[in-house]
Amino acid sequence: MNGQNPGRYENGEGQRFYIIEELNRELVSVTTVTGILNKPALIGWSANMAVEFIQARILDELEQGKLTIADLRKAAAKDIVSQARNYHDELKVAAGDRGTRVHAFVDSYVKAILAPSTLDPFDAGAAEVVVEEDIAEQARRFMVWWSQHKVKPKYSEKKVWSEEGGGYAGTLDDYWEVDGKWYVVDVKTSKGIWPEHVLQLAGYTYAFHERYPGEPINGAGILHISEEQGWADFQLYTMEQIKDEYRKFLCLAWYMNICLELKTKAEPKPKGRKPKAKASEWED
Repeated sequence: MNGQNPGRYENGEGQRFYIIEELNRELVSVTTVTGILNKPALIGWSANMAVEFIQARILDELEQGKLTIADLRKAAAKDIVSQARNYHDELKVAAGDRGTRVHAFVDSYVKAILAPSTLDPFDAGAAEVVVEEDIAEQARRFMVWWSQHKVKPKYSEKKVWSEEGGGYAGTLDDYWEVDGKWYVVDVKTSKGIWPEHVLQLAGYTYAFHERYPGEPINGAGILHISEEQGWADFQLYTMEQIKDEYRKFLCLAWYMNICLELKTKAEPKPKGRKPKAKASEWED
């Protein structure tokens, strides 16, 4: 979930780090580790969105009489192409905002349940669960799923870390009992479940086990709340599956930490002109 975290910061390159006081270290975030993976699906999606934008813009404008063939010259074409280039970013921002609010609702819902049972739900200090109209269907489907599977939460938004793979940290979404078994849970509102999501889940699961070795873990799961249809689906992974994914995650973590170390040790590039090379004594 995406909450404000005073122990976390982001550098100028968009990489996130956690300040772990217990280790007196800064550790790279789980999402930054998996962020180095290439995402070919996003490249194709971005291109398709640009094509759809251009087609819709030209056809709609021509049909409405706002654009003529004569207008489709260099200036107009440049404007359309420029807007098409950034169209996928606008869609991602809109989807990201909606997903963030769905996350916030789930977080508020869980924290309201975890609140002391003696707290009057109508008391001023009670947790407020807000549901905006455009995410009402996602919220409803989530609550239906929750009641059907007799979910019992224990932890929400826990900071976890591990020194494996050179060290990494992250904020675990949830630790729930679902149908009588305990799972490390990550909530996703994306269009689908991608390979990096499972790698993230594996990293969180093993870090959680290190921090809370006494807690039972029967597996891990991704609660996928569809951004379009609104359904909630719980994708389960056995510990054997998570173990396999964790091996891959560790390779990425080692690679990321080595790159960060090399970057830190690298000498700063000299500013200005390069000094003229001296002639070798072997030259004529």
